[in-house]
Amino acid sequence: MHRDLCIDWIRAHPRQIGGPGHVVQIDESAVSSAKAARNGQARQFRQRWVFGGIDKATDEAFLVEVDRRDAATLLPIIQQHVLPGTTVWSDQWAAYRQLTPVTGLPHAAVNHSLHFVDPGTGVNTNAIENMWKCAKDKFKRMHGTCDGHISSYLAEFMWHRQYGSRDACFENTVAMMRWRYPLPQ
Repeated sequence: MHRDLCIDWIRAHPRQIGGPGHVVQIDESAVSSAKAARNGQARQFRQRWVFGGIDKATDEAFLVEVDRRDAATLLPIIQQHVLPGTTVWSDQWAAYRQLTPVTGLPHAAVNHSLHFVDPGTGVNTNAIENMWKCAKDKFKRMHGTCDGHISSYLAEFMWHRQYGSRDACFENTVAMMRWRYPLPQ
């Protein structure tokens, strides 16, 4: 039930991140793949991809499950979630090559085959890579994920990042329930 509430909340309260003077790191990551079964054969799962971004200054972020990682899919998501004037940092994935002409956002990329932080510019994707690690660690603590619920796991992860501090998690959950299920007047 909590994951369903998180999905509704995230959809009803979309956020744009970044803005002039901000850097947003973007990247895509696989969140499910084939797993080895006990008999040595791999159980087949549809590979699920997630695309996301994180503002280095504010730690605000977005995550979106995507069917494909091509420019036609990713660039509109960037336009939807990243404010004008933001500088975007990424790796050299081919889908990002047209980022500046299509979105108008300044873009810089790091070549991961050479280094993780560009020594000349400082461009990196360390913050978004860390967010992937945190999300995947949560999935591992859950002892795996149900393939059909990836979007709800992501929504819950994002809700907890934004509203789930130890001090306010219960109060924020109750507020979300009141929002979703208002009492009749």
